[in-house]
Amino acid sequence: MYYLRRFLAQGVDAVIVTLIGVVIFFFSEHSPVLRGEEQWSITFRPG
Repeated sequence: MYYLRRFLAQGVDAVIVTLIGVVIFFFSEHSPVLRGEEQWSITFRPG
């Protein structure tokens, strides 16, 4: 039972981390504020 509980806890953590990653990716793709990074990279070109 201990191993089963530990496995389930790790599974929940993995799901939470994955959901957070998906949410961040979704907002970075659809949010004009976060997509402003493209303008920054164009404005400040290295070299």
